Formats: sequence, structure tokens, C-alpha cells
Amino acid sequence: MISSELEKAPCALCGGIEFAELFKTRDYLYGVPGEFSISRCKSCSLVSLNPRIPEEHIASLYPDNYEPYSMSFSQEMLSKLVAEQEGRRMLLERHAHKGFALDVGSGDGRFLLCLKQTGWRVAGCELSEKSAAFQRDSLGLDVKAGSLLSSRFDSEIFDAVTFWSVFEHLYDPVETLAEAKRVLKPGGVIAMSMPNFDSLERMLFRTKWFCLQPPFHIYHYSPKVMKRIVAETGMNIEKVYYSTTATSLINSMRIAKGSSISVQSAENANDATPIRISAPESRIKQFAKNTVFDCAIVPALRFADSLRLGAYTNYVLRKT
Repeated sequence: MISSELEKAPCALCGGIEFAELFKTRDYLYGVPGEFSISRCKSCSLVSLNPRIPEEHIASLYPDNYEPYSMSFSQEMLSKLVAEQEGRRMLLERHAHKGFALDVGSGDGRFLLCLKQTGWRVAGCELSEKSAAFQRDSLGLDVKAGSLLSSRFDSEIFDAVTFWSVFEHLYDPVETLAEAKRVLKPGGVIAMSMPNFDSLERMLFRTKWFCLQPPFHIYHYSPKVMKRIVAETGMNIEKVYYSTTATSLINSMRIAKGSSISVQSAENANDATPIRISAPESRIKQFAKNTVFDCAIVPALRFADSLRLGAYTNYVLRKT
């Protein structure tokens, strides 16, 4: 990646143009060449990839085997993928009654299918035209090709809007959240998950943290900054859940050790509903080769969730 292909951008939250570089890192997941700078806005503290790949070019960098766009699976595999969305559905239904839901960045449609099979009316929007067509033609889902901003849904028609591991990819997060509020009914909820930049896992692994994922993750959010972003839209944060996934932890360990990581595991890591680490601890210890340091990480990160330092944050917002 040459510097002429990158652009500097003002802060999406406050419009600031002065940034403090925190560190440089690399793309350890897909192997996009070059170093990428992670910087903090000096005015509002929002962390971003800056400079970054221009939005009109980023889609071309996603590989063909990018997990959310994968459509080469059997009916049996599809059923398994849908079942794995139960955690997200349960989180949503803690705060919203079954009604009309919009999934932003619906990927291959697995979450929409999970909702539809349990009584929800569903719609989606997906940047990948190929993936949106697959969801419409093969799964019978109502999915528009494009962003939430370009889809132009009617006002106040949805009972719930979801962003699962999508918000960190957005170039225009504040405007997108305002649009989500516009299409949401009064009393409706927005449920969203994203990596937690203030997490213990990020502090431990620093430049090797799996969730950095440049150049695809554009902004990195802390709970404090998210509170300000939500306030900009006039909404309220009803609940914040913290969670750590085994896949994220293991992949961060692999990066730190210089080992390769699985592209197919990225989506599993990002399914960060507030369910405690599910992989057997013996599996993590086996990978870590039972060193004192690595084995100590596992209970520490489990404990981090209770201290609001989990690797992922799951937000539920309410439109009043």
C-alpha cells in the first residue's frame, strides 16, 4: 500500500483535523500490504484509521473468501449458521418485542433468517450487490443493495435496527446512526456490537490486537466516545453489555506469536453477544503452550468483562 493511495480525513464526530498517532499496525487478517496509522482525535478522543483507504476503493480490497459475503454453503451449513445467531436474537428480544427489524450490513442473511424463523418481519441492506442478490433470490429476504444512507427507507417503520460488527466499518458513523433513528419507530431500539478500544485485550496485545483489522475497520470506539456519539443523535443508551470471544483472544495470541490466523474465524470472533468465552479452556491453553503468561491471560480476560473491559461492547439504544 503506497501513501498516495491513502487519504487524510477529518474526525467523523467533531470535524477535528488534529490527531495524535497512537501506533502503527498491519493487516494480519487478509494481508493488505503496508503499515497503517491508528490515531486519536485531539478534540474528542475518537480513534480512527488515519490516513485511510478512500471509501470508493475499500470494497475492492475485500477478498473473495470474506466470511460475511460467503455464499458457498450447503443447506445443513446454513441451518448451523442461522442457529449460531441465537445469542444476537436473544439480546435483541431482551429489549424489543417481535415486530419489523432492519439489519444493516446483513452479510449472507443468517441473522435475518434467524429472526424470520422466530416470527419477526425482516428487511436488510447490504453493500455487496452480489450478497444482497443472494439473500433476495436464494433466501427470500427483502434486502436492498447499498448502505443505510443510500437505501432511503421510509421514516419510523422499524421496531428494531441492528448493526452487528458493522459500525467500525462505517466512514460516516454519526450520519448513519441518525438515519437509523429516522427509520425507527418511537420506542424502538437499535442493537449494535463493536470492538471495545478500551478493552483489556487491546491493552495487552496493542498493535497485535485482532480487532484492529486495518484497513477495513475505520473507527475504533470506547464506551465514553460512543456515549457522545449517541448523544449527538438525541437517543439514549439503555444498556451496555461487555463480552470477550475465544476466537478473538486466540487470534490475538496467534498474531502476537507470529502465527497465521484463520480468515474464516473473523465472523465467529465478531459474534460477540454477551455470552462468556465458550471455547474449552484446555484448547486455549494448548495453543498457548501452557506458558505462565499466556495461561494467565484467559482468566484475566474473563474477569475483564465484569470490569467493563471486555473486547467487545454490545449497545442497546432506545428512541424516545
